[in-house]
Amino acid sequence: LLSVFVMLFGVYAAAAQVSRFIVNERHRFGGGSILDQAQASFGRHSFERPGNDLIWRSFVQALLVALAAGIVWAFHARQRRAMRAWSGFDASAGARVDLAFRYAVCFVAAFLVLMALSFGAYGIFRAVAPGVASSIGGSTERERGISDALSQLILAGGALVVFRAHWTDSMGRSAREPDIT
Repeated sequence: LLSVFVMLFGVYAAAAQVSRFIVNERHRFGGGSILDQAQASFGRHSFERPGNDLIWRSFVQALLVALAAGIVWAFHARQRRAMRAWSGFDASAGARVDLAFRYAVCFVAAFLVLMALSFGAYGIFRAVAPGVASSIGGSTERERGISDALSQLILAGGALVVFRAHWTDSMGRSAREPDIT
């Protein structure tokens, strides 16, 4: 359960870092007017802006987390497939535990889809109405909205893939209905 979602959040974090490139370089790291005023007051070298290296470092770190979680997931998925292939598995307690596992994964995935789509929709609102979404407004708010919407769309899509991979048609039936598959 954890490895699936750690892998998903690693991919989301990598996408969120790359989507920062959409935002103007002067405003990628939350800069804007306050930072610009501080730099003007104290000199340019007092508040150095992080460069693109920070984005690339964070991107690589997120991918490494996703890769490590993917390796753990692959090991457990292989073990799960072998366990489910045993004769008599469908009538065992292991089958009931596996069903509960799949329901838990689907519940968390559905929750993530709803939340990511909500936050993504707000990102679209920021892009469409930057002056309403923020008092600063302007193209920076629009760029940040697009960046957020894209990364949230990737999270929602990944969660939807996780949901579909764990949901089976027999899960929607009543417990009293016989499984004829």
